[in-house]
Amino acid sequence: MKQILIKIVIIISLSFCCYSCVKNNKKVILFADNQYLNFINDSLSENLKLSTDSNFIFTRKFKTNDYEKIECLKGKFQIKNDTIYFSRNLLTDIKSQKAIIKNNYLEIVDDEACYKIKLVKTELRNKITFDSKRFKNFVLFSYCQTRDSSKFKNSIPHDLNNEEISKIDSLLRSCMKENSQLKNRNSNNYYKQCIATKNLNNEVIVWINCLCYESGFNKRNEFQRQVIDGIKDGGVCFFQVKMNLTKRTYFDLSIHGDA
Repeated sequence: MKQILIKIVIIISLSFCCYSCVKNNKKVILFADNQYLNFINDSLSENLKLSTDSNFIFTRKFKTNDYEKIECLKGKFQIKNDTIYFSRNLLTDIKSQKAIIKNNYLEIVDDEACYKIKLVKTELRNKITFDSKRFKNFVLFSYCQTRDSSKFKNSIPHDLNNEEISKIDSLLRSCMKENSQLKNRNSNNYYKQCIATKNLNNEVIVWINCLCYESGFNKRNEFQRQVIDGIKDGGVCFFQVKMNLTKRTYFDLSIHGDA
């Protein structure tokens, strides 16, 4: 009889514990994740979880052959319109408390931050502005004041649509054909990083950063999460150009020099 009572007590205790765990287990409404490996096999793993109780957890793990660092940030968030506001900076030492969900990425776009994390799942609104399967070698970045003010003057952010990306694709082919260094290159063999704005005349101005497939950035997916804008050599493997989509013109073509 005593053993039966003990078993009953254990079962009741376990049931209560399980109930408590389920009750306290808040639902994840957004999960974003980046896995990055650089040229010398240093790795960066980062993920962000937003829960129904308005709490977030952002974890970053950096690892080299002889060093490992793990950061875990916790805080609150709130959503206003299409913007997520965090109670603290997500990225170390720079202002990074605002983000938007767009084109299957969470974009951290704040006064000092311009960064993207790949969405794994979300129950929040994911603003889709273009067909990423149709234009699979195009990557779109929102205008960021810190990063892009030197590229554009008196401009506001603009979201590109499928029709506008088709115009970019057509203009880019013309641009390459008309340039002696690029005329023998195939535009399909480049990734195109695009930042779009509208100027004071309401014209759509786009900066396009072209990275050839053989550059290797596709293997590490770095080209999808941040603009690759600091390379000085590489020749025709890297070039940038601006376009006025309203007037269907291109200008400021810049091709990198050879190493």
